[in-house]
Formats: sequence, C-alpha cells, structure tokens
Amino acid sequence: MTDWNQNIDLYCERITTGLMAEPFNVYSNLAFLIAAFFVWRFGKKNQLIGTVETLLVVLMVLVAIGSSVFHMLANRWSMVADIVPILLFQSLFIFQYGKYIARHDNHPWIKALLMVIVFVGCVFLIGKAPIETYNGSVGYLPALIFLVFFAIYHSRRARKKSFAIWLSVIFFFCALAMRSVDLEVCEFQVSGTHYAWHIGAALSMYFAMIGLLATRMDGRHLRSKHIKGLYKGDKIDTLDPHDVVEFD
Repeated sequence: MTDWNQNIDLYCERITTGLMAEPFNVYSNLAFLIAAFFVWRFGKKNQLIGTVETLLVVLMVLVAIGSSVFHMLANRWSMVADIVPILLFQSLFIFQYGKYIARHDNHPWIKALLMVIVFVGCVFLIGKAPIETYNGSVGYLPALIFLVFFAIYHSRRARKKSFAIWLSVIFFFCALAMRSVDLEVCEFQVSGTHYAWHIGAALSMYFAMIGLLATRMDGRHLRSKHIKGLYKGDKIDTLDPHDVVEFD
C-alpha cells in the first residue's frame, strides 16, 4: 500500500526538514505566476484569450502552487500535486496548437487528440526509466521533442511572433540542463540549480503561450484582409482560406 506521506528527498537544496527547507526552490515558483500574469495581459490586451487559453493560464498558476507545495512538504502526494498540472498544461497546449496545425482538416481536433495520446504515451514509457536518469529530467524529453516540432512549424507559418516558440525551446532546454545537474553541483553550490529549472520553465511557458496566441493574431489579420478585399472588389484568391485560424 502506498504511503502518500512518505518523505521524498530529490534535490540538492534539501539538507534539513521543515516547510522552508528549500527556500530557493519554493520562491522561484513565483516565476510561473509572473509568466501567467504577462501571458494573460498580452492576451487580454489583444483580445486573444479564449476558453482554452484561459485554462492554460490557470494551469500555469496551478503549476506554481503545486510545485511550491511539493518543495515545502516533499512527500508523495505533494509530488503528484506538482506533476499533474505540468502534464495537463503540456497536453492541453499540444492539443490546442495541434488543432492549428491540422486546421486544413474537417475535424482538426481528431489529429490534435492523437498528438496528445502519442505524447502522454511517450511520457509514461519514458517515465519507467530510473529516477536517477538525468535526475528525473528524462521524463520531459517528449515535451521538448514536441516543442521543437512546433517551433519549426511556427517559424515557417506564423506571421506574428514567428520565433516565439523557438525561444520557448531554448529556455526549456536550458531549464532541463539546470534540472539535470542539480545534484552534481552540490559540492560547490549548496542551493543547487533546481530553482533555475523553475525560472527557465516559466520563461518557456511564456514564449510558448505567446506563440499560441499569435496564431489568433494571424487569423484575425487574414480575415480582415479577406473582408477588405470583398469590400473593394479586389481579387482575394491569393489568400489561402485554410490559413484563417478559427478555434477555441
């Protein structure tokens, strides 16, 4: 039977017990709240926030809360509270951006859902690797691979913020590197580097969300050009109607 209150000691900074045994790892979660705020502000200012985007911002906040709880309590149930919002954010982001990629199809959500299924399957398969493998960071490789794929697609197709998701990839890669070497640097860095993982991951989420919101900006721009073309009697066959983004 699983003991959900079993203590878990995974990070360099935890050398004692108590709620604030990992102060850097706790306070660095503010980065997720800051990122969520600026994503929300950008989306609201440009009228780009839909239902799914709102849920993604909420999940960013829950990532901050779950991670803080885990680094304060460091037990099994709080680790679940840490992992679940991250997995939900990644899955929902893949689903929403996957719909944008598959927008040429009659039912883009089907291909988007298949992407999520493949992603979650890869996460669980890789999750069977020993926890010591890159300090547990190997479990995030599927997210990095999907993010690279999205970045390549986005930089070629997006009119607005075309390199946003590449910035997300860069920050995520650096964050994973910091997460992986946390225990290795304990000899000369008492606080470890896990807090840098939080900051890098928050920046990665921010730029990924900006890239996602930019797809709505692209769709609005093309719809506007389409309407103007009709009004002026101009030819509009140069516009690709499949580029118009319509999804919630």
